[in-house]
Order: sequence, then structure tokens, then C-alpha cells
Amino acid sequence: MIIVAVFGNYDYDTALDLSLTSRAFGASSIVFTDPKIDYKKIKRYINKINKSMGGEFEVKFNANGRSLLREKRVYKTVYLTLGGKMLKDNIRVLRNYRNLILVVSSKDLNYLNELSDFTISITKQPHSSVSAVAVFLHSFYEGRELSISFKNALD
Repeated sequence: MIIVAVFGNYDYDTALDLSLTSRAFGASSIVFTDPKIDYKKIKRYINKINKSMGGEFEVKFNANGRSLLREKRVYKTVYLTLGGKMLKDNIRVLRNYRNLILVVSSKDLNYLNELSDFTISITKQPHSSVSAVAVFLHSFYEGRELSISFKNALD
């Protein structure tokens, strides 16, 4: 199970893009930690997508992101940030874990480095959180996510 945890304040469109990308590329849920993000509106939209396109992706909110990372100790936490170790050099190790929390943040937060088991960089060039999630999941699943069959999808 892969959970995407979103720290910091993203605009609605980016938060929705993070949700749609996480869902489409094989994550099971997304958790927003900033109350300024209208996660209820995003949740309604994703529930409509789940109903028409299939799947059981969940949108959640947890105001205390630090506790989220601490309480999920059966999960390995992967902080996707520009300053981390290169994904291409670490993906084989990461595939050994069944339960991951992918952490993205609108700004660099030092405590996320401390709370994470892995600090991973997709590339050393600037890129978006949405692309980081997509590239990570694509690499993790070795492209198999492109063939996901969503349960209860309408034809």
C-alpha cells in the first residue's frame, strides 16, 4: 500500500493534480496536512471519479502531519525532495517494501528529513511535486501501473 502525504499549502489545482496522479499511478490514498487545502472538495471529486472510472482511492486530512508519519511505523517513509539521494540508485531497495508513505512538500521542511526513512530525489533539476509522485510510482511499479484495472470501472 502506498500513501501520498502532502505537506504545505498547495493551490486547489495542484492538490487535485496530486490526487489524480497518485490515484492513476497506483497509490491507495492521499493525505493532506494543511487545512487551507479544500480537501473536502477534492474528496467529492475523487469519489465521483472512483464511481465512474472504478477504484477505491481515498482522500484524507490529518492536521498533524508529524504524528501521521510517526504513527505509521509499519510504513517506510520516502521524502521526495530535490536534495535527496537519486531515485535511480535506490529504487531496487525501495521495491522491497510493501507499505510506503510518499511525502511531498510545497517547501523544504527539515523535520521531514528527520522523520523520513529515505530522502529521495527524482532529478537534481527543479520539478513539481506532481511529477515527482508520477515518476516515483512509475519507477516503483516498473510501468505495471499503466495497466491497472480499476475495480468497478464503467465501460
